[in-house]
Amino acid sequence: MLRCAGIPAGFCYQVFRRQPPYQGLALHGLNGLYIASLARWIRADARGNTGAIDAQFSLTTEQLAFPVDPQQGEWLYETIYTAPVQGVIEILQGFTSLRALWPYLPEPFAEGAVVTGHRAPLHVTDVTVDQVARLAAG
Repeated sequence: MLRCAGIPAGFCYQVFRRQPPYQGLALHGLNGLYIASLARWIRADARGNTGAIDAQFSLTTEQLAFPVDPQQGEWLYETIYTAPVQGVIEILQGFTSLRALWPYLPEPFAEGAVVTGHRAPLHVTDVTVDQVARLAAG
């Protein structure tokens, strides 16, 4: 929808530590959007808020559903992808509800990973400057 409105956008991912009774790390998808008036990309977490989850959109302060804790082995992928990662799509298509999916959430993928703490600048390696200009032009 962002692209249809002339806002360059893509797919971003973060890795978070699952809470018991589940173990290990899982992947969470985000949106990356280019704010032309700021001349920069920001991450936005469009999931719904529930209970203690309080993701907020802000042009100045990143507030994701799952705050990144590098001490727990969590990180953000710094790449903004023009299309969703195929392996993620394949897993999501195999389930009809979040409840059924939760034990089988996608795991981190190795390609393109940059281990960083939160609030690191985004590096657009999958979206070119020409693509940004075409997306912005509609």
